[in-house]
Amino acid sequence: MSFTDNNTKKRPLKFVSEGITDLETQKVREQIEQSKFEAECKRRDRKSLREQLRSNAINKQKEYHQLVKEKDGFNRLSQAELDFFQKIEDDERQKEEELQQYLKDKGIQFEQRKSEITNSKKEVPKDDELNLITKKTGPQENLNGIIKKKNKPKIKMKLKKLP
Repeated sequence: MSFTDNNTKKRPLKFVSEGITDLETQKVREQIEQSKFEAECKRRDRKSLREQLRSNAINKQKEYHQLVKEKDGFNRLSQAELDFFQKIEDDERQKEEELQQYLKDKGIQFEQRKSEITNSKKEVPKDDELNLITKKTGPQENLNGIIKKKNKPKIKMKLKKLP
């Protein structure tokens, strides 16, 4: 049994003569010889240790990147989604600032009105000043804080009995 060294993975077929009829043993021998032949070809085609380590490192790095990509795929947001959520946060922050500014302005206005009212209550005008104020301003309905009681006419009624 001879085989050729032309770097083929399979050996050429060998014809069996007519006298040999034990095919099972012949198949087993052929398989053994074929495996020896393939092992010899692999030995010749073997990569150096450096090339093997490099290819293994590259393959492991690719697997790692693939796993990271799959893991991040569940948690990562696209740029459009990030922009959308950022816009929502900015809008909420702006509304909160506007509300705080509104409350601050209204608080200042309230304090000013309160101080004006307390100052006007402290300075109660005298009767002479009140007459001057009413003459200058006109009707008394425009004055705040001064209530004048009106004199109500008294009505007297008598009932007579009918005969």
